Amino acid sequence: MGNPIALPDYEERSRLEHTWCSAWPFGKHKGYFWSNAPLHEIREYYGEEVAFYFAWLELYCVWLKFPAIMGILAFIIQFSYPSILVGYCGCIIIWSTAFLEFWKRRENELAFMWNCADADGVSNTRIRAEFLTHPDTEKEWRNPITGIIGPHFDEQERDRRTSIAHALTVVACASGVGINLGAIYLGQEMNTHLGGSNGQTLASVVLAVSVAVLTAIWENSAEALTDWQNFQFQEEFDQSMGLKLFAFNFWIKFFSIFFISFLKGRMIGCLDESEGIFCKNEVLKQLAILFGTELTIGQTMEVLVPAIKLKIKNRQNEALERASGGGSDAGSGKGAGSGACSGPGSGTGAGSTAGSPKSTRSTKSPKSTRSTNNLKIELNELHASHESAAILIGEPVDSDAEEEEQAQKKKKKKKSRANERMKSTDPLCTYCTTDRQRSERDERLAALDKWRAELDPEWVQEDHENEAEKADYWLTGGTKMDYQEMVIQFGYVTLFSMALPLAPAIAYLNNLIEGRTDSLKLNMTTMRPTHRTLPGIGYWKDILNFMSYACIFVNMVMVLYLNETDDEVNLIDTTDTDGLLIFLIFGEHLIVFCKVACEQLIPDQTKWLIGAQNSYEFLQKEALRSGPKKRGLSNRDEQVRNELITKHREEAELKISKIFAKELKGNDALQDCLSKRDKYLKGKQKEWSDDEDD
Repeated sequence: MGNPIALPDYEERSRLEHTWCSAWPFGKHKGYFWSNAPLHEIREYYGEEVAFYFAWLELYCVWLKFPAIMGILAFIIQFSYPSILVGYCGCIIIWSTAFLEFWKRRENELAFMWNCADADGVSNTRIRAEFLTHPDTEKEWRNPITGIIGPHFDEQERDRRTSIAHALTVVACASGVGINLGAIYLGQEMNTHLGGSNGQTLASVVLAVSVAVLTAIWENSAEALTDWQNFQFQEEFDQSMGLKLFAFNFWIKFFSIFFISFLKGRMIGCLDESEGIFCKNEVLKQLAILFGTELTIGQTMEVLVPAIKLKIKNRQNEALERASGGGSDAGSGKGAGSGACSGPGSGTGAGSTAGSPKSTRSTKSPKSTRSTNNLKIELNELHASHESAAILIGEPVDSDAEEEEQAQKKKKKKKSRANERMKSTDPLCTYCTTDRQRSERDERLAALDKWRAELDPEWVQEDHENEAEKADYWLTGGTKMDYQEMVIQFGYVTLFSMALPLAPAIAYLNNLIEGRTDSLKLNMTTMRPTHRTLPGIGYWKDILNFMSYACIFVNMVMVLYLNETDDEVNLIDTTDTDGLLIFLIFGEHLIVFCKVACEQLIPDQTKWLIGAQNSYEFLQKEALRSGPKKRGLSNRDEQVRNELITKHREEAELKISKIFAKELKGNDALQDCLSKRDKYLKGKQKEWSDDEDD
């Protein structure tokens, strides 16, 4: 039993496709390609859990610029001054700590703006559909304490199964270690027969392919194993499966690099005997092959393979319909098979027809970005947002003519800047400032109205049927697989950057493409996922923190090996074993202490967020304090009560607005919230009143 089908909203999906999925480095919507994803639109269409993944990916991509630049410089300078790698390792440790701390701040900001900061209770009570249909679940179980009848699974039996699952995960990790050792032994034997390092290169390629195959097998095995544990809540299931995947991927993808870096030189010896105990060139080659294969296979398996499967399925459906007499009238697969639909003036769209050319139905598909009424509503909202923005920045409002004139000039200037920003993110050029832009918009709207009038309603039904044939986003892994891929990449960047300083730059370029492929996967190859509400990225934050601590120890050991094998790096006497051990332990503890101190000193919440939360709490307390104490109120008392609630809400909105204006002025990434804030708060008016009634 899977998740229910969330039918697509064609206009919203089309808007995201044009401004986000189709963004190119130097195109009209280039800002969405480089860093600024439309997170609020993603959240509204796909839900908070998906939006938080893209928010993390966006911040990670922005922060990768710093180690990428430092890595390129270190890679160039190391040939003349190898000691630069020591400083580069220190920069990577500092960078990983700062990135995770600033992500906590960003996560808290988004959770507050999306009203899901207290969503832990909701996510922990979302019962899995598979739990209800599991054969081992007791359907009619009476709680001995509350007397409530509901589904139940024995906790002791789940604990027993969890212990078995953990043991099998350890066995799987051990098998991954064995595969790595076998590949290293194979490389040594092939080097003997082929000569040079060709054997190691071939063995590394074989290992990379084996890792990809075994990872795919383990993903299915881990899912079956976690389902056998029969967790009741979705959050427990996701966490257990995510940890299994991470443990296996950590050992099978990193062990060979650990072995070549720290053990091969002492146990077997390096191919280049002049390298001593640190086989730097072998580590570099192994890391380049594994990291490059990881990125290539990841991109291919994520989008290309599902797209090919969907195409084959659509062709099979068409063949079956022709064989059954459906002819060319059946538009299965081509209308929405690509997850995109075309409308007038769209210019792009993977699936623009609903059938073959002989079809009597309209060949147009719902690809509009918004209707005329939507345009009018958004223009009114923009006007209101600019008025509120004038209040936000503290513009004077006075009856004096000169001050009023100056305020109007500032307002017009700010509006013109806002229009310039809006133009680059609006496919229909809603916020037009020139006659040519208005003329183009009117032409598109005329074509849109004509298209709507000619649209065949049966196309929508066929598109919904085609949508149901796509893969379910959550059943195919959901955000777990995306996080898994990024966490492993984070490990390559933080753990082994000293061996391959170009790793952050490669990761940055890959993530620019990753954002596009992930958006295309959501839009083309999978059904629209049902909304899942989470206050952040969950347990993946703890895994990233573990990687950040692990990079301290790994980089410290690599620095010591570099110090021992390179004469130009002289940090400590390598002949003194006790001194090396003391240096390693003391240095590692000192860095850990500094890292923990930074985590405590850097606040998890920004000033504007603290002020906004205090204002929100003040609003709730004042509304409760000012409201009548008794039930059964008269009409007059009810009217007074509603007026008080409205008054306190407006005061709190003004306070929050001033905080937003002070802290967000000039921040394009968060200024997008301003235009939506008024609409959001108005929509919350009834909800707040209902809360006060309760």
